[in-house]
Amino acid sequence: MLGEIPVHIGGVAVTVEAIDEITPLSCRQRLQGWNASQSSIYGGYAISGDNSTPIGSVGAPAFKNGRRYLATTQHIFAGSNASGKTLKHPDGTALGTVEAAKCREDFAMVRLNSNYHIERSIRYSGYNGIAGHYSSDGIGYLKSHNVKTQKVGQSTCRTTFARIQSIANTIYTAPGCVPKPYTVVHKSNSNNKLKRGDSGAISFHEAPNNSNKCWLISFMNYEDSGKNTVFGTGLYRLANFGYHF
Repeated sequence: MLGEIPVHIGGVAVTVEAIDEITPLSCRQRLQGWNASQSSIYGGYAISGDNSTPIGSVGAPAFKNGRRYLATTQHIFAGSNASGKTLKHPDGTALGTVEAAKCREDFAMVRLNSNYHIERSIRYSGYNGIAGHYSSDGIGYLKSHNVKTQKVGQSTCRTTFARIQSIANTIYTAPGCVPKPYTVVHKSNSNNKLKRGDSGAISFHEAPNNSNKCWLISFMNYEDSGKNTVFGTGLYRLANFGYHF
């Protein structure tokens, strides 16, 4: 086959190099290495708050009063109020500004700069897009049926949890403000499935009315490796602040 490749194309010399195999980029590499020049941002991508705090993950688009926000966690920013702070690409490129945040519920809503757009999709989720979010009762239904939920975070990519353990706990744990109300707790299969940098990722499950779409459940903010659990604020709580997904 090498002999069939021309030595010149349009006057440009062609050099052929044979390689034994092509190793594809992993999910993690693609989530962490997304190009800051691209306009579309997806759930699971790596993002950066303040330099003094861990890099986090894009959650999903949130909507309020006709405006679209990039939702992530408050605690990737320093201090108890991220409002007015800049969300960045891991290379330092400014993506947008935090318009609203809550420390106890641990969310930050970012108005993206005009050249960026948060897509209604989570990369590597296995679903074609996001169709909404579960209510507290809906999460209770998933819990009672031992449904296995999933998340996509930039550190551990796509992982599946064993089941939902509880849907409305109040958690006392650092970092961030305490207590943390309206917390959904997911039980891991073995060891922990949330690592540093996954903060901001959102758990999800198949939409009950469309197997090609998913509905969102909760932020993935914290871990308890001793109990093999991960947890974060249920998105149903954010409806009280006027946000829907």
